[in-house]
Amino acid sequence: MKGTWIDTYSLVKKRRKVLAKKFAGNTRFIELPGAVIRYKISGNGSRNIVFIPDAPNTIEHYDELYNLLKDDFNVIILELPGFGFSIPTQKNFSFTLNEAVQIVIDFFDALALKNCLVCFPCVAGFIAFEMAKTRPDLIDKIISVQTPSWEQQKQWAKRVDFKGLIGTPVIGQLLMQSFKKTVAKHWYKIALPKDKYDDKYLCICNHTLAQGAAYCLASAFQGFLGGSLYNGSEKIEQEVLIIWGEKDRTHRKTDKKTVQQYFKKCTSVLFENEGHFPELENPVMFAEQLKKYI
Repeated sequence: MKGTWIDTYSLVKKRRKVLAKKFAGNTRFIELPGAVIRYKISGNGSRNIVFIPDAPNTIEHYDELYNLLKDDFNVIILELPGFGFSIPTQKNFSFTLNEAVQIVIDFFDALALKNCLVCFPCVAGFIAFEMAKTRPDLIDKIISVQTPSWEQQKQWAKRVDFKGLIGTPVIGQLLMQSFKKTVAKHWYKIALPKDKYDDKYLCICNHTLAQGAAYCLASAFQGFLGGSLYNGSEKIEQEVLIIWGEKDRTHRKTDKKTVQQYFKKCTSVLFENEGHFPELENPVMFAEQLKKYI
């Protein structure tokens, strides 16, 4: 039995309400065949770099990193359907990898984005990997952040899922709808370094949740990781920069080198003092590594 329909039905009904929302800066909506996507696009550079926030982070969490990159890049940040203020518009949407890939491809095509640098962290990394193979014209290089192999990613999801409840159809969806703030608070506590915990991530998150942001973690676990399969037999041609935050306690048991099997050419950089969000926790170091990489 699927439980993703619970989130999908509730989100589809919010289309008009979501589109009526106004946000500061260059944040806006675009209607695609299968989703309404909230995104930010701005910057003075000629080269495109595209980010997907690692939920419960949203576009708002990227302000500091954006300010460091805006003079050298055209910075684009988009939220996936079911997270932040992006929503699916089809009632049969089930949060799978293939659906996410198609929606992001549609987004790139709608904005005429080509030869981009992409940084899609954690499970969203597999969207970048799939796009690199199916639409190589869209992706020039990949920054892989906190993404192991597909099998290691699934094992990680089991470890971080408290008693398997979030991964249980229907129960997980109802749990997240009732306790999303509690889950987000717990997630930041275990994902950020113990000695560098910063309340700002949770404060921004709570503000967006209070505004109506979605956090469909259960459906993502069940649909993306539980209902999908990534085929890594075909190696990715594009150059890849692999970044890991060493103080990410959620990945202590993860074999971090396993992701390298998917690439023909890759370079690894360890952020020794950062946790699950190294690009946000140390944006200065990330910007430096990015400029070296390109």
